[in-house]
Amino acid sequence: MRQSVFTGAFVLLSAPAFAQISADELWKNWQAVSADMGYELAAGDLVRSGDRLVAKDVTFNMSADDVKIINRVPEMVLRETGGAVEVTTSPDWLSETTVKVEDETQTITTTLSQTGYLMTVTGTAAEPAYQIKADSLSFAQKMPITEGGAKTPGSVNTSGTLSGLAGDFTLTGSGEAQQMRYNFIAADMKMVLKADGGADQRSSFTLDVKDIASDFQGSLPPKAAAETDLTALLKSGLNGVSNNKSGAVEFTVDVTSPDLPFKGEGRFSSTSSSFGMTDSEIKLDLDLNGIQAGPAGDKPSASDLLLRGLALLNPNATDDDEAFKSGTLTVTINDSQALLDNLSATGLIPADQMMGVQMMLAMFSKAGEKPGSLTSTLEITEAGDFLVNGQSMQ
Repeated sequence: MRQSVFTGAFVLLSAPAFAQISADELWKNWQAVSADMGYELAAGDLVRSGDRLVAKDVTFNMSADDVKIINRVPEMVLRETGGAVEVTTSPDWLSETTVKVEDETQTITTTLSQTGYLMTVTGTAAEPAYQIKADSLSFAQKMPITEGGAKTPGSVNTSGTLSGLAGDFTLTGSGEAQQMRYNFIAADMKMVLKADGGADQRSSFTLDVKDIASDFQGSLPPKAAAETDLTALLKSGLNGVSNNKSGAVEFTVDVTSPDLPFKGEGRFSSTSSSFGMTDSEIKLDLDLNGIQAGPAGDKPSASDLLLRGLALLNPNATDDDEAFKSGTLTVTINDSQALLDNLSATGLIPADQMMGVQMMLAMFSKAGEKPGSLTSTLEITEAGDFLVNGQSMQ
C-alpha cells in the first residue's frame, strides 16, 4: 500500500532534479530521475503539437525481486507557457502492485482520479520549482486477503478523497545528494476502509480531517520508491523533519470479530505533530486536542492496541523479535493527563486500571519541556539491548 501511495504521489506531485523549462527536456529528465529511483518511464506515443508535448499510454513501472509495480496513465500533456511548463493528466489512471512474501503473492490494485489538477514547473535548470493544485484527488484500492498462498473470499478495500489541495515542491541534487522540500495544504480529507475476512471477521474505519497543512525538508535516498522497510530507507539516507497540523478530525471504528470486537467514534478539535528522522533516531511530538468519544461496545485493552500499533512499524517482520532493529524512537505527548482522561472516557482504559497505567507511564517516561508533557526515548542498540530513557530494561 505504501508503494502505491508513493508512486501516485511521484507521478502527480513531483518532477526530476535537473528539469529544463521546456516540454521535451522536462520529459527526458523525468525519464532520467525515474531510472535513478529504479523506475522506467515510457510512452506508447509521444508527439509534439505546437507548444505541447502529448504523451499517450504512459507507463511508470518498477520491478525488483519480490515487488512489481505497474502504473498506467492514458494521457499526459506538457504545455509550454511563458517560460514555464504546465502539466495536466487524464482524469483517471491505474496502479497495480504485486508483492511476494514468503511464497505468497498479493496484487494490490489502486485507481486514482482527479479533477482540476495542474502542475506548473518554473525556476531554472539547476533549481526547478513545482506548484500543484487540484479541486480533488481520489483513490480506491483493493487488496485481496490470502492465506496459505490461496485467495479467500475476503478483501481490504480502502478509498479516500482530498479536496481543495495545493502545494509546492522542489527536488535538487542528484544521486545520493537529493534534497527534498515540500509544502502541502488541503481543505478536507475523507477516508473509508472496509475489511471482510469472512462471516465473523469484518471491520470498517472512517476518517474525516479538515484544514490539513504539512511540510517537509530533508534528504531523499536513491531508489527510495523501491524500498518497503522504514529501517532500510533511514539507513540509505532518508532524513528530515515534517510538521503537520489539522483542524477538526472525526473518526468511527467498527470491528466484528470473536477475538477483538470494537465499536466507537470520536472527534478531535485539532491536531499537530512534528516528525523527525535520522538513520538512528525517530522523534515524534504530538498534540491531540479536544477529544470527544461516542458510545462503544466491547473494547480491547490499551496494551493490545499498543502492541498492534507497534507491529505496524515493520510490516515485513515475521515474528516479534524482528519488529524493531537498532535505533531510537523518541515520543513526546503534550497535555498527557487530559489524554489519559479522554482514553478513560472512551473505555480504552478502564477506571480500575488507570492507576496502573499512570504508574507504567512514570516508569517509562519523564517530564517534557512543556508543562504537563511526557517524553520517552526507546533505544535498541546494535548489541540488542533495550533501553528506556537510558536505563536497561533487560
